[in-house]
Amino acid sequence: MDRTTRQVGCHVTIPFLMKRERAPNAVSVMVDGQQHDGHWILDGGLVRVTSAYGVKSTQLGGSPATLIAQRLLRELVQTGLEQTRPGR
Repeated sequence: MDRTTRQVGCHVTIPFLMKRERAPNAVSVMVDGQQHDGHWILDGGLVRVTSAYGVKSTQLGGSPATLIAQRLLRELVQTGLEQTRPGR
């Protein structure tokens, strides 16, 4: 079995083609009045975002990948900013 097929049950294989983007796409969000940038890729059925605050991914659902990437970047930034605030 190669990377484009998946076994179903005991003897049947079906094509398993998931879109995979090679080049990262830019994504930006505004948080607390500041712009934060990152990059995202579509890897199989996952949207994966990378930024200065880390990496986060989730399954591609019914929403456009660009909107999912923005949401993930916003979550990364907000978590990162919370961890660097004084008194934490």
